[in-house]
Amino acid sequence: MVTTTTSPRVPSDALAFQAGILERVSRTFAFTIPQLPTPLYTAVANAYLLCRIADTIEDEPELSQAQKELFSRRLVAVLAGEAAAEEFAEALVPLLSEHTLPAERELIAQTRHVLSVTRALGEREQAALR
Repeated sequence: MVTTTTSPRVPSDALAFQAGILERVSRTFAFTIPQLPTPLYTAVANAYLLCRIADTIEDEPELSQAQKELFSRRLVAVLAGEAAAEEFAEALVPLLSEHTLPAERELIAQTRHVLSVTRALGEREQAALR
């Protein structure tokens, strides 16, 4: 069972999404990350999911190299607060092929929840993620 208790700054729906999707996109880390103390768990789970978003872009066989580079830059812009997570997801999801697992597709579609958690982390944790 994954605990979802953390700072009151973290939106509960985003935190619940993060906990649930972690179990669906990871076979290994879903067992170990939840063993961390709550504040560390929240930050490490969030960092892992951000990496999974980047990996999903890189692993998508139907995206050209130029598209992979574009979406990687867009993800960096979303992390920097220079672009909207919703627009990033709306542009990327339709390009994902059947090779992308349903859980990974959902992760991309709900990037806004992952970023809500990122933005609620402490400044030190956010700086480490950038």
